[in-house]
Amino acid sequence: MTLRPTSPRTLIAVGLLTAACSSFCLAQVFTFDSGIEGWSVYDIGVNGQPLDDPQPTTQPSHDATFGLPPGSLRVGDAAPETWIGVQDAVAGNRSSLLGSSISFDVYYRFAAASTYAAIGVHGGNLSLSQPKPAPSVNQWLRWEFPLVAGAWRVGTTSGPVATEAQLLEVLSDLRGVYIHTEWRTGPDDTNVDNVAIGPRCLGDLN
Repeated sequence: MTLRPTSPRTLIAVGLLTAACSSFCLAQVFTFDSGIEGWSVYDIGVNGQPLDDPQPTTQPSHDATFGLPPGSLRVGDAAPETWIGVQDAVAGNRSSLLGSSISFDVYYRFAAASTYAAIGVHGGNLSLSQPKPAPSVNQWLRWEFPLVAGAWRVGTTSGPVATEAQLLEVLSDLRGVYIHTEWRTGPDDTNVDNVAIGPRCLGDLN
């Protein structure tokens, strides 16, 4: 086999493609392949309301054998209202996230027929949550929550619909992202994997 030198035109094309892909790979992704990656367990309000400055109560378990692929967070009934969340790794001016989304894989083993807040974001002076009907159980679900006006609620799930200005206020001083892992009164057992905060990379399309 004869090896031919790569032409300058090919090198330029590859370089431009690499730069283009990099410019679209802006998501902050937590895969939990080998650890909990800074996430903690929180007790956040009986109505799924992200409280001001929520404090962690314990740490989730790292489930090395279960996930998409194996490696995920697993948490049981660790608090009256159990959530998992991340603070330090996402904190700061994240206004560039406006218009993108937060997505994750979740596996609920128990759920009551109730609408709860599935996700919450907390800023310096404001908390937003997004309600969702009871999930299916014993299967992996892929949930995505666009960071746009119209779906988020201020405070509780019955609070007023957040405006784009309120969403931008939270993102401009983001303090934490939280996922609700409890969907009933009683024992719970939930896994979470592949949390992506921001737009997906081009490589995710295949």
